[in-house]
Amino acid sequence: MKRQITKKLITNYFPPGTKIAAEIISCLFILAVMGWICIDVFIGRMAEAESFNIAENGPVTFERCVSGVFVWLPIYWCLCAVIAFLHYRSYYNPVKSIYVMKRLPDRGELHRRCLTFPILYALLALLVFGMELYLFIRTYQNSGYYWSETVSFSVWKLFG
Repeated sequence: MKRQITKKLITNYFPPGTKIAAEIISCLFILAVMGWICIDVFIGRMAEAESFNIAENGPVTFERCVSGVFVWLPIYWCLCAVIAFLHYRSYYNPVKSIYVMKRLPDRGELHRRCLTFPILYALLALLVFGMELYLFIRTYQNSGYYWSETVSFSVWKLFG
């Protein structure tokens, strides 16, 4: 009984005919893989920092270790936007008419069905981004490298 209620609740946030489990699992899998790649790149750069010649290349800075590591986040957000577009696009086929959705008494029904889960995927990616950034800062601080109180850190360096 409880499973049916939960399934009915979730189906209210997807367009009819959507393979809900497949979409959720694939989006979470892609997020997990991208997060793992991000962690792997950071660990590789920290390992390179161990054999880094400070006299030739300057000190190992946090920016040098994380620059470009989070390139996956805007890519994942673009994927979420594509999913939202596909949800809207599914109403333009002959079976699921957009005109029926626009005539419903609840004006937000179409937007709720098309945007809820893509927005949740994007927020989850932002949460993973924040947790990884915190993990990277703590790892860098605990590795023995100098972390200045006056470090000027540009967030944009994370993306490229």
